[in-house]
Amino acid sequence: MTCGDISDAFCTISNCSNPALDCDPSPGGTATPICVPNGASSFCALDCSNGKTCPTGMTCYNVTVAMICA
Repeated sequence: MTCGDISDAFCTISNCSNPALDCDPSPGGTATPICVPNGASSFCALDCSNGKTCPTGMTCYNVTVAMICA
């Protein structure tokens, strides 16, 4: 997966269809789990749009289809 300026990888759950069921909750900050489209499937990520904050050690990135913590 290519995510714009993100140069490091992060582990996530693929084949996400319902973030409330498929994704782990945020370990900190106010970012919320979402499913981000990636080709024919999607993956779990933390949504940091609209001023939501990422967990300690993560940064908010704009990856065209979403603002996610990585």
